[in-house]
Amino acid sequence: MKYCIIALMILACLVACGKEAEKPKPGQAISQAQKAEPKQVDPMAQKLAALGKNLKDAAQEGVELSDEQIAELEELFQLVLPKAEGDLAGYTWEISCSKGTDDKDVFYGANLYRPKGEAEEAEQEKVMWFHIIYNPHMTQEEKDGYGTEDLDGYKGMGAKDEHFFVLVGNTEIRAVADSEDFKSDEKIKGVIRRFALKKIASL
Repeated sequence: MKYCIIALMILACLVACGKEAEKPKPGQAISQAQKAEPKQVDPMAQKLAALGKNLKDAAQEGVELSDEQIAELEELFQLVLPKAEGDLAGYTWEISCSKGTDDKDVFYGANLYRPKGEAEEAEQEKVMWFHIIYNPHMTQEEKDGYGTEDLDGYKGMGAKDEHFFVLVGNTEIRAVADSEDFKSDEKIKGVIRRFALKKIASL
C-alpha cells in the first residue's frame, strides 16, 4: 500500500510537470502572435521589383516589345524620375521606351518641360532631355572604365555646362541641357541627383 501511494504521487508530479511544460512562455506567445499577423506589402517595392524584372526580360536579344509592354515600362519608370516639386514644381516629363540599337538593352528618351505659360497658345519649353539606357550585359571591365568623374559615388563624364553622363548600376543616364538657364554643371548634376539613383542602381 505504501508503494502504491508513492507511485501515485510520482505520477501526479509528472502530469503536473507536463502541463507546465506545455504552457507557452511570454516571449513565445508574442512570437506566435506576430507570425499570425499578415506581412505588410510595400506597393512601391512591388512596383520597383516589377520594373526590374520587366527590364531584364526586355533586355534580351531577339525579344520584341508589345505596345502593352512598352506602356508598362514607361509607366513603371516614372517611379524613379525626379519629382515635380521644389524648384521643379509644375515641370512635366515626357517619356518613351523602345529596344536599344544593339537589341540587348532598353532605351528611354525623356524630356523635361518647363510649366506652360498662361496664354492658351503658349507652348511648353523643353529645358533638358535625357537618354537613359538599361544594359545588364555590361562587363565589369566596361563599368570600371566608364568615365573619370564622380557623382555621389557613381562614375560619370561630361562637357562643362552642356551635358553629363553617369553610370548607375546597369543604367546609363545621359543628361543634356537645352535651355540657357539649365546650362550649368550645377543645374545638370542637380537634376540627375533628383533621380532615385539608389533604386535605379538596384535594377
